[in-house]
Amino acid sequence: MNAMRMVGDLALSTVRLWWRCLVPLLACMLAGYLAFEALFSASWRLGARDERVGLPVLAVAQLCELAAWVAMFLVAGRRLRLPPADARQGTERVLDTVLLTLTPFLAFYALWGLLKPLIADHTYLAVSYEERAGDTPTLVGAAGWKLYLPVAVAAWLLKSVLVRLRRDRGTLLTAALAVLEAVWLFLAFWALTEAAQAATGWLGDRAVWHWITGAWNGVTAWLGQFTLPFALTVPEIVAALWDGWREIVWPGLKDAVAQPLVWLAIAALVYRRGGPAPGETVDRRIGRLRRDRRFAVDLLTRDYRDKYLPMVEALRMVLRLGLGFLAALCLLYVASEALADWSYVGAVALLDRAVEYPGFLEGTLDLGHQILVQPLQVCLLAVAYDRVVSRTRALSAARPGS
Repeated sequence: MNAMRMVGDLALSTVRLWWRCLVPLLACMLAGYLAFEALFSASWRLGARDERVGLPVLAVAQLCELAAWVAMFLVAGRRLRLPPADARQGTERVLDTVLLTLTPFLAFYALWGLLKPLIADHTYLAVSYEERAGDTPTLVGAAGWKLYLPVAVAAWLLKSVLVRLRRDRGTLLTAALAVLEAVWLFLAFWALTEAAQAATGWLGDRAVWHWITGAWNGVTAWLGQFTLPFALTVPEIVAALWDGWREIVWPGLKDAVAQPLVWLAIAALVYRRGGPAPGETVDRRIGRLRRDRRFAVDLLTRDYRDKYLPMVEALRMVLRLGLGFLAALCLLYVASEALADWSYVGAVALLDRAVEYPGFLEGTLDLGHQILVQPLQVCLLAVAYDRVVSRTRALSAARPGS
């Protein structure tokens, strides 16, 4: 009963916040959508000339998409009186928050397999554009991912130098830092994805891998001699369990549990409050080092202290509230995804025969899908984080000696 009450409370608060903030949320979402589409189109047109120019532009397109999410979080947080860590206003505050959330955002894209289809679409359009022009495509392609590592390293070094040298936080300098951060992270995550795939292929050709697979086949053949009830064998049960984990359990855990937690951690970076930072102890220890060592250690660990520690702290706060709150959050997040998907399928079924241009219909329905789901999920995550902060304070106040 308590879990159902949590679900009802979160759902009603989310719908109420969504209705109050609908116009500014849609404005932020549409601005990000139009900027992404314009830069995506520019990326594959430039990529047809030189892919080393096209992919950095695609990284800036992803930056615009994240900026729209951050702006929506800030709009919802203002209604809930969830001030961000920085009290500044306007574009500079959005860009500073984007700098904090860019790493988990692109990590989410890479781990959920969203980065590779995006680059595949970009490459396909660039090749088609160049072939229509009658020229030979000059794309580097996925096989040349090693060429992007120097670009990523150069962008990271330049970003790190600018962070150390800047004395004020001007909007232009903050925008330049955000662009450099987006370029190096985007290229690094893509290069790591391609490197992992290449390493898997390389391992599959090694003799040691063939020996391991041969030994496993021998074990399964020996176990196949033993018959279990219902005429099943041990290898059949193991294969069924593995297929169930890979095709049902793991996708469900990833999309229904891990995904809302990742987005809640990103919301925590946007809304993190003042007071002792999670990395305060690490900062004190770095301050005791010699000057030359302190510079190097601070340069290498700054992203970890600014981004990952607040995310870990936010997840710890959620887990302290128990499985009931976590289940309510995950249930409503999945419900918002299902609502958007059902609406998309229903709209396609109704309008497919009535529209002359299927491509236009697909783009319009995709935009409608984003209009429906993104503001709703932002409001859900903002309300959930507000509940996390309130209940954590209540639990802390109830402790003896607090």
